[in-house]
Amino acid sequence: MEKPTYRAWFATGEEMLESDDILTIDFESNEVIAQEIYSERGLAVERDIHHHHFDDIILMQSAKLKDKNDKEIFAGDILKVTDKHEGKDSWLEVVSYSEEIQTFSLLKLLGISMSNQNW
Repeated sequence: MEKPTYRAWFATGEEMLESDDILTIDFESNEVIAQEIYSERGLAVERDIHHHHFDDIILMQSAKLKDKNDKEIFAGDILKVTDKHEGKDSWLEVVSYSEEIQTFSLLKLLGISMSNQNW
């Protein structure tokens, strides 16, 4: 079984901790340990280690899928969905994960019309 991939939204610092920056998720201490790498001329020269408590972050599990731009999709992402048959109707859906049935699904965001908008 493949190990799940996570990223985390650090709300206080208003930054996304990408999966490559997360070193470990410690469920006993309720914290994510992440690294911040500093580069010069494309080479890593230094790194800082940060501890983020679960109260300060939102963990987002990868759906193991990629969007049309080859970017990995995570729970909590908002996707623009377009009706390929009609070609003009679009709507937004949020990626969610159900612990109960252990699967990802899309939930349509209601009340948002995206017809005739250039995205």
